[in-house]
Amino acid sequence: MLDADLKHSKGPWICDDTFTMADLVWHVSLLRFLTFGCSYLTENMPRVEAYRDRLLSHPLLKAATYTWPGFIPSPHLTALLEKEGSFVLAERNRALVV
Repeated sequence: MLDADLKHSKGPWICDDTFTMADLVWHVSLLRFLTFGCSYLTENMPRVEAYRDRLLSHPLLKAATYTWPGFIPSPHLTALLEKEGSFVLAERNRALVV
């Protein structure tokens, strides 16, 4: 469904150029997929992966979720933290992973 919605969108978000609650909800779900090692679910969906990358690079969402100091450490987040966060965040995450 998400892939179909993105196919019909004329902008970067589900509702074209308008960021909506739908995007916020998908941000949470797609971040959870990544955090818990389930990103393989979107491997064959380039539109969804590009959308996920746009969502995860959104400055406000990034600050409120995976770069927030209390976010759940995950080995699957290290590469994202190196790309979107900082070396320090990536190393902190790496050290906290049990």
